[in-house]
Amino acid sequence: MQPFATLLDFRYDMDTFRKEMIKEDVEYWMNHDFPKLLQDRQHHFVIYRNIHNQLNCEEISSSAYKLLNFFCRGSTIHEACEWLEGQDELLYNEASKNLHIWFQEWIFRQWLYLDE
Repeated sequence: MQPFATLLDFRYDMDTFRKEMIKEDVEYWMNHDFPKLLQDRQHHFVIYRNIHNQLNCEEISSSAYKLLNFFCRGSTIHEACEWLEGQDELLYNEASKNLHIWFQEWIFRQWLYLDE
């Protein structure tokens, strides 16, 4: 993983909360309640800089998060495929269905890169 990409895992929908917060200026929030912080499920995000050096936040699936987290530990594609074979059926099925799409997206967004 690129050093400018960070994986986050929350019980709360922090992305929606953040978007609601920045709609108003600071003074508004001094006199109004903060937006509701939904705690409906686990939310997985990648925070990264795009090619224009702008900060972006992208929500990803639990399976994609687990696989990207595996790469964060320095694993190879071969090691990741072996690891996937030993995972639960839900993760394995989602990954086998989407792996080619995920890799294209991750390389396009420059989250993953080839180490020379």
